[in-house]
Amino acid sequence: MLRFITFRIVLATTSAALTQQASSFESGPMVGHTTSTGCLLWAYDSEADSCELSYWPATSDSVAAEKTIARPVRAGSAVYRHEITGLNASTQYQYTMRPAGGEPSEGSFTTAPRPSSPQSFSYLLTSCMDAKGFPQQPAWDEAIRQKPAFHIMAGDNTYSDSTKYHIIRDHHFQQRRIANFASLIANVPTYATWDDHDYGPNDSHRLTPGKEESLRAFKDLWANPTYGTKEIPGVFYSFEWGDVQFFVMDDRYHRDDEHTPKPKGKTQFGEAQRNWLLSGLKKSKATFKVVVNGYDIMGSRYPDEIKVISRYINQNRIPGVVFHSGDIHRNEFKQQDHGMGYPVTQITSSGVARNPIRPWAMIDVDTTSADPTLTARFFAEEKLEETHRISLSELTPHP
Repeated sequence: MLRFITFRIVLATTSAALTQQASSFESGPMVGHTTSTGCLLWAYDSEADSCELSYWPATSDSVAAEKTIARPVRAGSAVYRHEITGLNASTQYQYTMRPAGGEPSEGSFTTAPRPSSPQSFSYLLTSCMDAKGFPQQPAWDEAIRQKPAFHIMAGDNTYSDSTKYHIIRDHHFQQRRIANFASLIANVPTYATWDDHDYGPNDSHRLTPGKEESLRAFKDLWANPTYGTKEIPGVFYSFEWGDVQFFVMDDRYHRDDEHTPKPKGKTQFGEAQRNWLLSGLKKSKATFKVVVNGYDIMGSRYPDEIKVISRYINQNRIPGVVFHSGDIHRNEFKQQDHGMGYPVTQITSSGVARNPIRPWAMIDVDTTSADPTLTARFFAEEKLEETHRISLSELTPHP
């Protein structure tokens, strides 16, 4: 049986800036996938049977039309997920969400720039969050002050270490009750993938029992653009911001057991997902193509995979490929030669709410210059510690 969740959508007006307050939802609100014309908003509540959503341009001073939308939700779902459409590029909007009988929660978001347009922007890269072990997470305060255009979480977003839906859900809710993190996700478009600890137990892989339940929980708990493809299950997807394209990978659902000997071809992604990535890189016209993964793309347990990827990039003369990862509880800028035609460059940001040092990274992109650049700024809690810059000319296959 389907039940209907009613969204009352009001294009309201105010000149006052909104800040995140205590939410009457069980979890949320959260700003998810954002484009130049739309935004996906998320919240979770198992009690309310309706949700009121209001949104308006931050500079607006006149009331617009009002309407009510009803939509079917699968039986038993407690997820509110609604895509706002018809927005303007590079524009700030404010919103409120309120479950029936509850108090409104407030937030804001800024839409993406026009597709394929040269841009200058910064985004936040994080991984490894353990609300149970580290309930105080001061690094988020400085991250908010940096005003990222969006936020990418590269796995181990909780340490649930389980494939049971309710355990995974409760660990995510615990993290999202931390006030400064709740403020971040209510005001900054947030994207995520997983690694072992939020997929299943430590070092979990494609043979992990219950992985289908982990996938169901992930789909319910995040507001990514898509989850895998019709033919290939998983949490991988792609999105664009200006003239940068992001390929966010799933390194667990199809992963070979890293501790089991295999002569050749051991993979994190599985052949089908890897082919999806390679095809996307070849088709992409973006200045930079950023591949986000939970685990080290150059990890010694999967030496053949980076060789396959590198050979394909070199053969097809694909410029501007950069990798991101998490997992290791420290920041790292690493470059190695794997036959790609230019150095395989990986920026790792890990430990923002797991390591007492609180390492995290801001990535600055400038594609407006003659030689576009990508700069990693590594922080330890509030202190800027290192900066690493690489240009497109350094990420172009050699003749």
